[in-house]
Amino acid sequence: MRKHCIGIASASNWSPKFKTSKACKPRSDKLGSTSPNIKSWFPTVKGAERMEGLRHYFHKHMAMLLDARPDVDSWTAQTTPIKLELYGEPVEFKPDFIIDEGHRKRAIRLLRSGVTPSERGRERHGAVARAYREADCHFDVITEEELLSDVRLPIARALFVNRLRDWNQEMPGKLADAWSHRCPIALGEIHRSLGGDAVSWNQLLCLAAFGYLRLDINTGLNAGMAVLGFDVLGYRP
Repeated sequence: MRKHCIGIASASNWSPKFKTSKACKPRSDKLGSTSPNIKSWFPTVKGAERMEGLRHYFHKHMAMLLDARPDVDSWTAQTTPIKLELYGEPVEFKPDFIIDEGHRKRAIRLLRSGVTPSERGRERHGAVARAYREADCHFDVITEEELLSDVRLPIARALFVNRLRDWNQEMPGKLADAWSHRCPIALGEIHRSLGGDAVSWNQLLCLAAFGYLRLDINTGLNAGMAVLGFDVLGYRP
């Protein structure tokens, strides 16, 4: 440190000493998995817990998509490593997400933008895929570019935003009545039966976000969206 402070000479160098703690070294495995430290929390409607810890900020896009997809029953980012042998050595691999689609389970590894697996990395992912196949689970590697270009993501974001809106407690009963008279039915038909105004449209999106309505999010967010089903209890009974 300097011997002078604000132009006044000091008798000696001023060198404050602060207490330091031993730094925690991020854990990693031989498959190149990133630090398991939680970077953000996501308020899920399908996870086992109310809040899911995500290991990277861009993983929130996958979380929104999984919450919005009607074919996903549940998912978690609190995954357990799978053990396998690679190049004659025992290793562990920790996926970013485990997804339950009812008829199958999937393990997902997300790659950051600009990351291209080397030939050795592709061999590693192949070994992981075989290990998961033996465990009756499908394994996929998805890049950030692929995730952000998913046509369903804008709708998933819109549904997530609409969770913040208030909705009429009588709405689930009205929806159940509309569904019992005609199914399948387009979202616009339900909207018109409720008055056709902006308030009822936003309430419908809110109820869809919480699982009372299951929407076909492959067709775009519009009045022609097909309503695939109705659940009087939603995702969180």
